[in-house]
Amino acid sequence: MPLLNDPECAEIARTVAKNVLGGDRVIHTEPWMACESFTVCLAMWPGVFSFLGTKDPENGVGANHHNELFDINEDVMPSGAAVMAAYADEFLNNPAKSKKGWFDGDIPAFYEASGYDEGVISMLKYGTPYKLVEGKQR
Repeated sequence: MPLLNDPECAEIARTVAKNVLGGDRVIHTEPWMACESFTVCLAMWPGVFSFLGTKDPENGVGANHHNELFDINEDVMPSGAAVMAAYADEFLNNPAKSKKGWFDGDIPAFYEASGYDEGVISMLKYGTPYKLVEGKQR
């Protein structure tokens, strides 16, 4: 399942990020091919997935994710939090957008509605590939 941002949510995010950070600090990048579990959330509810730039070679920060050299650049966290707060405020104060396309249910129900097999659904509901029935796995 591909990770697809909701176009309206992406525009809200782009606008608030430019307002908070300045237009020259917000860029559009090429699609990135990787596995991301947030895909399920975006399939259920409108939203946006974005990156917060953390590269700072002068301070030794900038290695790729999942690398022993990766280090978090804590100096950018306040900017990221400010953008997320501004996004949440704008999104939640726009009733037409904040309820558009919502899946009315939880994550296991979404997987059931999407046709996933019982083992996946059971893992989400019970933490095991099979339901526990009278103390035995079924």
